[in-house]
Formats: sequence, structure tokens, C-alpha cells
Amino acid sequence: MRKINENYVYKEPEEITIQRNKIHKNQRNIEDFIELIEENSQEMKIQKLIKEDLSFMADYLAEPHEEYICFSNYPIGDKIADFVVLTSRSKMKVCIVEVKGADFKIVKANHYQGLNVHMNDAITQLKNHMEYINRNYSSFRTQIHEDKDKAINEEYSGNYLVGPRKTLLVDPQKDIDVKYIAIGGVEREDKSIEESHEIVKCKPADNLEIASWNSFMRKLDEYHGHHPVQ
Repeated sequence: MRKINENYVYKEPEEITIQRNKIHKNQRNIEDFIELIEENSQEMKIQKLIKEDLSFMADYLAEPHEEYICFSNYPIGDKIADFVVLTSRSKMKVCIVEVKGADFKIVKANHYQGLNVHMNDAITQLKNHMEYINRNYSSFRTQIHEDKDKAINEEYSGNYLVGPRKTLLVDPQKDIDVKYIAIGGVEREDKSIEESHEIVKCKPADNLEIASWNSFMRKLDEYHGHHPVQ
């Protein structure tokens, strides 16, 4: 029986370490993001910060240590998605994101309940993307894989970020798993989004998620930017 070398220490390939450190070095401080949310900033200011540091969105949607590619202002038919994040292995997960500001309560406080009108706008945008992809699934899958390869080879012309390994081990012959995410608003003081029955009632599809900036920050604060440069 072969004896295990107990003194073996894994050494990350240098090119991965270089890319990882480059991402971490360029990351904006998470306190900058928290400040925007606490100031109830409008959509444009929040979008500007995320576009300057796409790892905010990548860290929110990718699992820790999972490879990713993140695009901003990504074309889907004749529409533009705010952000698109590609993750997973073998079967690629495509996360299509529309964001709104933090200058409103995500759930109405009046007796009519329901989502704020800005969140309904985000959901409408996502439904447009969903309808286009459903009608043009094969061509969209080809497009997203081609843009994935362009990003990995540093040939994509738009704004994007590739994770530390600069690859995505997915099979272009397999179906893609498309998720739709609307992020915006802040939670009411008396109810978190996870406890809100109004949110569940307003979801038009099982693969569409609705999140507040509070829930975004709770997840991000556990991971984003907490990486010493090696």
C-alpha cells in the first residue's frame, strides 16, 4: 500500500495566486458599500460602485472558492441586463441580475402590502429577459458560452471580471441553469425579507429571486474583501 506523504503541502500555481491577488488588491472596501446602503443611495450610485468592483456581485452569487465570470451591462436580445454572473461546474449556472436603489422600503408598509414599484420594475425587466431566453434558448446558450471563452481569453470588449483560476469548468453541450435575481430596497424595521410572505406572493417564477440590500450585505460581509494578499 502506498504511504501518504504527511509532509506534503499544496502550493497554488503562481498564475492563480497572481490573479487572486490582483482581484483582492482592486477590491473596494466593503464599508464603502455599507455606507451607500445606510445613506439610502439611489440606483446609479450603487451600480457605479459594483461596476468598479464586480467582485461584489461575484462574491454574492458564487459559493466561496467557486470559479466565476461577472459581466456588467450584458446584452440579452435588444435589452441590457445590469449584471450577469456565470458560476458552477459541468452544468453552467447563469445568474441574471437587475438592481434598484436603496432609497425605498422593499415591501410596502400600507394595508395593500406588496412590493415597492421599483422592485416591480426590476421584476418586469427580468421577465423580459426570461421570455427572450425561453424563446431563443439555443442561440443564447451559444452566446453565453462564446462570451465566457472571450472573457477567459481576455477578448471580451465589455466590462467583466474573471475569477482567480481564469477558467470555468463547464460543458457547452449541457443545458444551462438560468436564475433571475432582483436586488433593491431595504427591509422594514419590523420584518426581514426572509420572513416576508409578501415577497413569496410576488415571485412570478421559481427561478426568480428577490433580495433587499440588507440581505445582500449580510451575505457579503461574511466573505467579501476578507482576504490577505499573499
